[in-house]
Amino acid sequence: MSAERRRIRIDHPSAEAFENAELWRAVREYAQLIPYELEPNFGRVQEIREEIKKGTYLTRDKIDETAALIAIRLMKSER
Repeated sequence: MSAERRRIRIDHPSAEAFENAELWRAVREYAQLIPYELEPNFGRVQEIREEIKKGTYLTRDKIDETAALIAIRLMKSER
């Protein structure tokens, strides 16, 4: 995928009737809200970043390493 972003151009609609004008007014009003809304997963992403910084985020490698250490301890205790 290329590094440059594709731009989409939205032309101003031509409203022929009052209903269409009201509809497009509402669409513009809600469209202005879109850039200000946060990503739905933004909070969780921030939590994960903090956990990674603290070193408390469980990754697959950490889980596998812990499982291996537990297995070694169990094998040693069986002797």
